[in-house]
Amino acid sequence: MKIVLIKINLILLLLTSLSGKNLSYESISNDISYDIYNIDINNDGLKDIIANNKNGNELLFYTNKHNKFEKVYSGKNYSFDGIYSLVKIKEYKEGDNILYIKTVFNGAGGEIREYFISYVNNNWKLNKSISTYSTYLKIKVCIFNNSKNNEKCINIKNEDNNFILAITRRLKKKLDISFISREYIFSLLNEYRLLPVNLTPYNNLAYYLEQTGAYKESIYLLKKILEKYPNRIVAYINLGDAYLGNKQKDKAIKAYKKYIELMKKTGKEKKIPKRVLELVNDSKTLSKNQSQTTSYIVKHSSD
Repeated sequence: MKIVLIKINLILLLLTSLSGKNLSYESISNDISYDIYNIDINNDGLKDIIANNKNGNELLFYTNKHNKFEKVYSGKNYSFDGIYSLVKIKEYKEGDNILYIKTVFNGAGGEIREYFISYVNNNWKLNKSISTYSTYLKIKVCIFNNSKNNEKCINIKNEDNNFILAITRRLKKKLDISFISREYIFSLLNEYRLLPVNLTPYNNLAYYLEQTGAYKESIYLLKKILEKYPNRIVAYINLGDAYLGNKQKDKAIKAYKKYIELMKKTGKEKKIPKRVLELVNDSKTLSKNQSQTTSYIVKHSSD
C-alpha cells in the first residue's frame, strides 16, 4: 500500500468559518456517540473541550469562555470515509504544538498516521504528520513538515525485533539525524513504551543524538527516561553532556552533580570521568569566589 501523507488540507486547517448544524457543547455532552477530551487547546491555562464523533467524521473544538464552551472549530472527514479510525487524542505541548492525534488504517498493513497540531497567532494548524507503515521485514516512516512544506521518508530494517535498536544503529552511522525530531521521539514513546526491555536502546538513542549535535532532542528523551527511572545513573551524565552541548551550563552542572552523587552511593566513585569532576569543582570555586566578592562589596558599601 502506498503511503500518502496528509497535506495541510487533509485534517486540521487554519481556523475556518463554521458551517452546518449548530452543535453546542450542551447538545453533545451527554451523547454517548461522542468521546470528550479536556485539553487546553489555546494555551490560556483553561481546560477546553475536544469532541470526537465515534460514529462519523466530526472533530469539534470548544474553547472555555468563563466556564461556558464556545465552538470554534469543526473538522470533517478526518477518517477519509472510514478508512482510518481515530484511536488517541492527547495534549502535547512542545514548541508550538498543543495537540497529538493518532489514527490507524482499518485494514491490512498496519499503517499509523499521527498529527501534531500547533496553535500560533490564534490559529490551529497542522505542524507535522507522521505516517508509519509496517511489514515483517521493514518499517517505512514518512514525516511531513508543514512549515517547510516537505516530506522525508526512511526505510528501516526491523532487526532483532527491536525498532529502537534499529534506529540507534542508523544514528550511530550518522544516518537520519535530522529525521529524529522531538515529535518523532514522542511518537516512538507512544508506540514502543519506556519499559525495561527498551530502556538501554532508548538511552543509547539519546546518547547518539547528543553525539551528533541533536542536543534538544537528546535532552527531551533523557528527561523522559529520568521521569520514569530517576536512578538511571548513566542518563544523568548523558543529560549533562547534552545540556553542555546546548550551552546550558548551569543545568549541565546540576545533572553532573546528581550523577556524581549516585556514583558515590553505589561505590563507583573511581569511575567518574575526570572532566565531569573538574567542571563541577570549577563551578564550586567560581560560586565561592562570586560569594566572597559580593560579601566584600556589601561590607565596603556600608562603611
